[in-house]
Amino acid sequence: MMKEKSLVELPVVCLLRSREAYEQLIDCLSGGNATKRVDLYGAVRATMLAEGNTRFRHDDIDAALSAALTPYGSGRRDNLHTLDFLAEIAREFLMLDGGQYRVRAARLLDYHALIKDIHPAFLIGVLQAQLLRSGEIPVAALVNALADQCPLALPPASPERPFADNHVHLGGVSVSNHPLMAFALGKADLKTNQRGPDNYRARHALARDGRLGPLTTHYAVITRHIIEWASRSGSPEPDRKALAIQLREAAPAERRTPVETLADSLGTTHQRTVRQELLLHMCLHLERDNAGIAFQLMATLVCYLFLTLPPTARHLRLCLLAFIHATHLIRSNLIMEGIGLVAFRTYFNSQAKKATSKVFSNRQRWQFLIGDGNLADAKIGRADVASLQQTAREIAAMPVRAATPIVPHPWLRYHLSLHFFRSSNRAENADTPAFSGNAKWNRPKRGHARYAAARRWALHNAREWRKLLGKTSVAGEVLIEGRRLMQEVTSWIRSFDVAGDENDLPIEVFAPALRLLREKPLMQYVRGLRVAPRRNLSIHAGEDFSCLLSGMRHVDETVLFCNLGENDRLGHALAVGVSPHVWAERQRIAYLPVQAHLDNLVWLWRYASMLSGSLDIAGKMAPSLQRRIEFFRDKAGETQTPEILHRAWRLRRNCPLAIQLWEAGEPVGDALYRIPDLVERSDIKSSSEYQVLLRYFYGARDQARIVHLHLGTRGEPDQTAERLVDHLDAGDLDLIEAIQDYLITEYDRKGIVIEACPSSNVFIGRFHDYTEHPLFRWRPPLERDLEPGGCFNRFGFRRGPATVCLNTDDPAVFPTTIGSEHFLMKDAAMRRFPISRALAEDWIEAIRVLGVDVFKRSHQYVLYREVEDAARARFYSMDAS
Repeated sequence: MMKEKSLVELPVVCLLRSREAYEQLIDCLSGGNATKRVDLYGAVRATMLAEGNTRFRHDDIDAALSAALTPYGSGRRDNLHTLDFLAEIAREFLMLDGGQYRVRAARLLDYHALIKDIHPAFLIGVLQAQLLRSGEIPVAALVNALADQCPLALPPASPERPFADNHVHLGGVSVSNHPLMAFALGKADLKTNQRGPDNYRARHALARDGRLGPLTTHYAVITRHIIEWASRSGSPEPDRKALAIQLREAAPAERRTPVETLADSLGTTHQRTVRQELLLHMCLHLERDNAGIAFQLMATLVCYLFLTLPPTARHLRLCLLAFIHATHLIRSNLIMEGIGLVAFRTYFNSQAKKATSKVFSNRQRWQFLIGDGNLADAKIGRADVASLQQTAREIAAMPVRAATPIVPHPWLRYHLSLHFFRSSNRAENADTPAFSGNAKWNRPKRGHARYAAARRWALHNAREWRKLLGKTSVAGEVLIEGRRLMQEVTSWIRSFDVAGDENDLPIEVFAPALRLLREKPLMQYVRGLRVAPRRNLSIHAGEDFSCLLSGMRHVDETVLFCNLGENDRLGHALAVGVSPHVWAERQRIAYLPVQAHLDNLVWLWRYASMLSGSLDIAGKMAPSLQRRIEFFRDKAGETQTPEILHRAWRLRRNCPLAIQLWEAGEPVGDALYRIPDLVERSDIKSSSEYQVLLRYFYGARDQARIVHLHLGTRGEPDQTAERLVDHLDAGDLDLIEAIQDYLITEYDRKGIVIEACPSSNVFIGRFHDYTEHPLFRWRPPLERDLEPGGCFNRFGFRRGPATVCLNTDDPAVFPTTIGSEHFLMKDAAMRRFPISRALAEDWIEAIRVLGVDVFKRSHQYVLYREVEDAARARFYSMDAS
């Protein structure tokens, strides 16, 4: 949940993203009548009232909008706004620094919230256009400066102090300039019936039922019209009739490149106008596959034309406005808006993003991540030797600063994490047969188990990945520290992950596959047998939840079921950092299936019993938890004690598919990793917890019975009609907070690192501001806060700060960089705590160093071979064959 827009920002955002205003512009252009009245004021006012109706007075909205729509000398409000409002905002937030525009340090937080809605390319573009109009800078100098310009105008990285991004999805790396350039050139068409994300359709009610096809088609047509006019000398008359026909028929723009258009217009002339110079450099960058810079030049061109065209050139001004509006409407399909991973998936998997996935190549993704000297551990969903070798070659050839002891070779600045993906499509209910608790239960046929399809898929992938990782293929030939080296490309895969919505599939589905992947010795042959280096785990857990207890249990399951330890990492882990009292106050009620609620109570009871000797509140709450367990176990068809239920929960780390083979007396492949408890315990078959486990694995899931969990109120569990009711009161919430502190300390003692992704958590989560992020609880700037009785150690379990690193997660969906994540949290620290700038910088510098150290500890196991040895190995291999 991002910072709410003020009355200053709201008119600008609504002006640029008003679908009704855009429709009026298109209706006017498609009618071929440029004199038709366009009531932008009325359209934007309607949008503003819809967005700000509950926070601002109507006459204040009118005054703010009037200030944005600058009137002309006649005193009448002009129907076509100028770009003065955009230039004013750009000057407020950005500063010119050596040819590049950077956000002012004091305005970083507000700017970060602003660029979610306003494309930075136009903030940069309007300032560049003003310089060009005044003649203060030639086009060539402006273009040369763009090579080092951050497309988001965020703070640059320093080669002497690199940042490490240890949690970033390679498929989620992008800058909206690239897909927008593809749409503008008609290279990423969408079908007319393809729809935008759910939140986009709800926000833009006039979006023709959310269809994206006409919008992107019009965008390409308008772009071509602007380029054709700008490429010609003088003041030619635009072809209004042809544009109107193309817009009415929604016909794709002619497949004619800007280069061809510009070549026809320039001919042999040597005198070029500013707009032609901008077009020429845009074409050159398109030819060089620099779509990001090309779009920035297109935005600058549009702003320059708008600033230099006379008010009488109404048709062209309409086209320029339509281009600006369409850009922001398309971009709003790509930037996350909403709460929760379900909303996130609609943006990450949106048709607009998929249509442009090939436009932003992996080479460009790596350039974005490590091109300025930073380090990155990127997550990928699939890999093979050929793709790994191609990545190695592309990274070795990246146009980066010369490799020095300060900026090492690109190969030393990246590695990969291979991840499973949780998907409810792989958890079909059909995998679980119907089961009646009153009928005699017969063991089901092989394969009929909870989440059976997903378990088979995970195990298959694990075995295929082991085959891949057993290979020792090399790639490249680079000079690193005076040695000519080739790299074993599979050694670049340094960790495994499980990504996606943990509410869809629990970690128990993937735990056997993960244990098999990294705990079973992997043999490789390089001039003799060797054991491959052990890989780490970096698993998403506790990121999104309706009930905080479910999120905490998911984190603990991840640690226990997957055997997390030294140098392993927890992705997000918000559930062990969010304040229970704040969560309860905001959530008020949580809804969850009865089995999940019973699991949560059993898990909470176990920790309460374990801590009762050192924590008074734990001893007081344990009997109450036991009574509630007895109430809800009956609803879930169980009769066992809380201790037995907890033991059965721990047994869920075993694979039910392997259990069926084991019970039938058939051989179980990799039994030690798939069913470790059955291998280690000879008496397990006769135990009560094992029978509970079998009912859980093979019994019917009652997802229809939902518990209404009231938060912050006192009450006994109850059942009225079909509704089950329970409560978490202040005592429960105190106990939950104490257990969080205990888990933070225990995980840190094990050597587990927490991967914090502030912008991702603010966009997806329920945080109102960066100051609310759990980073400050895990690793506070003030040591006194972790002293016994301190605000982050109320119960005395904390022994010091946790090991945490900052990351970006998906910088395409949440517009950010790894550097800005650190700057944002430094700013948040100064706003939340009574500390100086120097103390905040020392605190964030320590976190930066921790992130670099986490990366290097993992990267040390990437393997290289001397070129002579590699060549000799290939020769002997060929001779043997």
